[in-house]
Amino acid sequence: MEEDQKQIIGRVGQPMGSNQFTVDVPDNLINKSSDDSTYTQVLVQLGRSMTSSKKTKTWVKRGSLCYLEPYNDDKIKVWGEMVSILSANDEKALKKSNNWPKAFTQTPPQSQNTQENVENDGDDDLFVNPNRRTVVEESDDSEEEESD
Repeated sequence: MEEDQKQIIGRVGQPMGSNQFTVDVPDNLINKSSDDSTYTQVLVQLGRSMTSSKKTKTWVKRGSLCYLEPYNDDKIKVWGEMVSILSANDEKALKKSNNWPKAFTQTPPQSQNTQENVENDGDDDLFVNPNRRTVVEESDDSEEEESD
C-alpha cells in the first residue's frame, strides 16, 4: 500500500443513498491536529474498487467500524472510499495492538441520545403500524359470569 493510500478506521453513521454513508473519522487523522479524542463526520462511498456483486452482498450497519481510503481530490464532496467492514475479531486485535483510535473508546453520540430518550420516554411514543389489525383483548371475567 502506498503512503498516499493509507487506510483509516471510521465508524459508520447514517446511510445517504447511492452507496454513500456518513462516517465518523478521528480529527487527528483528517486535520493533523493533536486532539485524537474527537471526530469529524465525512461522506464516503462504498468501495469503487469493489465488484458490483460484492457491493450488493456487503451489509453495512450503523455504528460498525470500517476501513477507509481517503481521496486526494478536494473538489469532490465524497471524502473517501469504504474498503471493508471490520469484524468483532478485527476490533479486538486492533485494541490489543494499540492501533485503536481514542475517539472510538467513547460511545458514539447517536447511542448516547437514544439511551437518554429510552430512559425519559414511556411507551406512549412507540410507533403503531397502521397496516396491522389492532387486537382487543376481553377480560376473562365476563366469560365466567355468563357461564354461572
